Amino acid sequence: MARRTRPTECESTRAHDDARRARDARRPRVRATRSSDARRARDARRRRAAMARAMTTRGAVATRLDGRRGDAKTRARRRGGGRTATARGGTEARTREGAGGTRARGWEGTRASARDARTGEDAAARARTRAVIGARERWGDGARGRGWGARVESGASDAAVGEGDRKPTKGKGVSNLLKRTVSSLFMVAVGGVVIFAGGWPWALAMALFNGASCVEYFGMVREMNKELPYPPPEWCINLCVAACASLPVLLHATGGKMTSIIVATVISFTAICAALIVNEESHFNEFTSSLFGLIYCGFLPTFWVKLRGMSGVSLATPDSLLHHWPAWLGGPGIWTLGLAATITIVLSVVSADVGAYAFGKNFGKNKLTAVSPNKTVEGAIGGLLACAGTCAALFSVMGWPGTAWQGAFLGVTVFFTSVFGDLLESVMKRNATMKDSGNLIPGHGGLLDRFDSYIFTGSVTYFFVIAVLGGFRRVFSVGYY
Repeated sequence: MARRTRPTECESTRAHDDARRARDARRPRVRATRSSDARRARDARRRRAAMARAMTTRGAVATRLDGRRGDAKTRARRRGGGRTATARGGTEARTREGAGGTRARGWEGTRASARDARTGEDAAARARTRAVIGARERWGDGARGRGWGARVESGASDAAVGEGDRKPTKGKGVSNLLKRTVSSLFMVAVGGVVIFAGGWPWALAMALFNGASCVEYFGMVREMNKELPYPPPEWCINLCVAACASLPVLLHATGGKMTSIIVATVISFTAICAALIVNEESHFNEFTSSLFGLIYCGFLPTFWVKLRGMSGVSLATPDSLLHHWPAWLGGPGIWTLGLAATITIVLSVVSADVGAYAFGKNFGKNKLTAVSPNKTVEGAIGGLLACAGTCAALFSVMGWPGTAWQGAFLGVTVFFTSVFGDLLESVMKRNATMKDSGNLIPGHGGLLDRFDSYIFTGSVTYFFVIAVLGGFRRVFSVGYY
C-alpha cells in the first residue's frame, strides 16, 4: 500500500489559488464590474467636490488678502528681488513635497483632505454669518451705534469677521473713538453757542442743516434703484436744496410768520412740478421724492427756528433756579420760553438715547421692529422712562408755566416722535443699502445719522406748547409767540 505524501508548500499555495479562481469564476462578473465602476465613480465625485470646496475657500481667502500680498511682493521686488526668488523656490519645493506626500498617502490622504476642506468651509461659512449679523447690528442705526439691546457688542462683531481675517488693530479703534469724541465735543460747543445766541445765528445754522441734510437725502434716493428707479435730475435736486435752505432764513426775516414758509413750500413744489412736466422723460416718483424732500428736509426742521423764537412767557421767576443765572452768561433775562423749550427737547432726546441703550443692553430680549434689528421693547421702555423723567424734571427746574405731569406728557410725545424719525431714516438707508447717509461728521456719518430724531420733534413740541399754554391760541400767528 502506497503511503500518501504530504503536499509541499508550493503545491498548497497553487491549490489555494486555483480554488479562489474557481470561486471567482462562479460569481456574477457583470454585477461585480458594475459595483466597482459605481464605487469608483462615487469616489471620483467625492474627490472633485472636495477639491472644489477647497479651491472655493482658498479663493475667498486669496481675494481678501490679494491686496496685502501684492503690496508685500512689490516691496520685495523693490528691495532687489532676491528674497522673492528664494521664497518662490522654497514655495515650489514645498508644493512638490506636498504633492508627493499626497500621492503617497493615496485614498486615505484624499479623504483627510476632503474632511479638512469641509471643516474649513464650515468655519468660513460660520464666520461669514457672524460677520453679517455683526454688520447688521452695527449698521442698523447708522454710525451712532445706539444699539437698543444689542446683545453682541461691536468689538465681538469685529472679532467675528473671519478666522482668517486680520482683526482691527488697537490703534484704529482708538483713532475712531477719538474722532467720535472730538466731533461730539465740537457739535456740543457749536450747538450751545447758536442755541443761546438765537436770532440770525440760529436761523443761519438751521439753513445750513437743511441744505446739507437735503443733499444727503437725495444721495440716498439715488441709491434706491429698486424702490425709486427714476431719481430726480440734478437741476431738480439743486432747486430742492436751495428751497430747503431758504426756509429758515425766510421765517426769521418775516418775524416768525408761518404763512411765509407755507407759501414758500407750496411755490417751490409747484415750480418743481412744472419743470418736471415740461421734461420729456418725467416719472411720477420724481414728483413724490421731491415733495418728500421739501417736507422732510425743509418744512419740518424749520420749526426749530419757530420754537426757539417763542418769547411770550418769562421763565426767570423768583421761585425758579433760572432766576439766579449768572450775569456773565447773560443774566436771567436771556431765558425765554423758546430757549427753555429748545434745551429741554434736546436734552430729553439725548436722555432717551442713553436710557434706551442702557436698558436694551442689559435687559433687551424682544425685538421691537424688523427695520432696526438692534432695537428691543425693553430698550424702548427704558428710553421712554428716561425721556419723560428728564422732561418733567426740566419743567420743574426751569419754571415752565405748567406742571410736572404736563412735562412728563411732553416727554412721552417727544420720545415717540424721535423714534419715528429714527426708524424712518433707517428705512431709507436700508432701501438704499447704505451704512451712513453721509460722511460730513467724522466718526458719526452724516447729519441725518446724528440728527434724524430731531426732524419731527421741533414741530410737535411747538404745537404741544401752544396747546398747553394757550389752548391753540394763534397757532398760525403773525409772529413769534
